[in-house]
Order: sequence, then C-alpha cells, then structure tokens
Amino acid sequence: MESNRCQANLKRIRVLVVDDDVNSYDFLLIALNSYGIEVYTVRCVHDALKTFIELRPDVLISDLAMLYEDEYLLIRQVKQFEVQQDM
Repeated sequence: MESNRCQANLKRIRVLVVDDDVNSYDFLLIALNSYGIEVYTVRCVHDALKTFIELRPDVLISDLAMLYEDEYLLIRQVKQFEVQQDM
C-alpha cells in the first residue's frame, strides 16, 4: 500500500534528463517512466536550457561528461535563471 502511495506522488514529478549517451538516455527514460514520472529528454546543453526555462521541471538530471559540451555552464545558467525568478 505504501508503494502505491509513493508511486502516485511520483506521477506529479517532471524530470528533465540531459545526456548525449544513448544508452544512459534510454535507461533513464525507461526507468523513470516505469514509476509514472513525466520525463523530458534532451541531448545537448543548449536544448537543455531552453527546455528548462519552458518546462520548469522539478528535477534536472544532467550528464557531467558530455563530449563537446560545458555541462557546468548549464548548471550555472540554471542557477542564474532561478535567482532571477526569485527577484
């Protein structure tokens, strides 16, 4: 019974996954979807920031070792966006 209640709570969660590795990307998508979580996926930092601003997810999961990308720039930009929204 407790499991059903937890799963019901997860259905209200929106997660943005940022990963350029197809296997990791697919695994997270399938795993999170199995709990009823709303999952949005992107494969690059530029799309991640755009999607984050539009979607305002509850959780951001980002690969920190993507080729040719500055993942820390994404984290800094998300933090900056959040600060501006609090003003």
